[in-house]
Amino acid sequence: MILNHHYWIFKNELSPHICDEIVRYAEQKNFEKGIVGGSVEEVKKIQDTDDYKHKLKQIRSSNIVWLPEQWVHNEIIPFVNTANRNAGWDFDLVTFETLQFSRYDVGHFYDWHPDQSAKLYEDEKKKNMTRKLSVSVILNDEFSGGDLQFRQQIDTINNPDKDTTIMTCKERGKGTVIVFPSFLWHRVTPVTKGVRNSLVMWNIGYKFK
Repeated sequence: MILNHHYWIFKNELSPHICDEIVRYAEQKNFEKGIVGGSVEEVKKIQDTDDYKHKLKQIRSSNIVWLPEQWVHNEIIPFVNTANRNAGWDFDLVTFETLQFSRYDVGHFYDWHPDQSAKLYEDEKKKNMTRKLSVSVILNDEFSGGDLQFRQQIDTINNPDKDTTIMTCKERGKGTVIVFPSFLWHRVTPVTKGVRNSLVMWNIGYKFK
């Protein structure tokens, strides 16, 4: 799929009050280490193995909290719908997954990865669905580094010799909402100063046809 827009940005459009409320709400919960390579249930089966610990160390370093509360979803959903329409993706979306609050301290990062798995969901509530649109919300300004970057999809038919390029989201102020297809490879570069607070949401639907 060749994309005219790799991501859609709403700069500083989530109110500072809501951003602060989300941070305060998350801080009341118990943080855990971010995971890689599958659902929480899948990771629990392998998280104590040396192979998984090595993979996690290489790919991700951040602390997370799950936010299942509906009011948080309600603040983000309008951005998803608008981006899906304005970017011309027009993906069929059915529902969304529990939001994840991520805290990146100095040195924390999340290396290259897509949010979409090669396998469709098998559990009853999400059977035959997959992640289609991802959302990243920047909740504060007081940090350096921590850039959200994408690997640009290349039209290999018309541009067979063009190398993959890296795109950096330069709009990153407090309340900035970035929506992008979940199959795109992306990363968060290491934080070099301060703390980066962000919110992630995945919107799912039945497999692409």
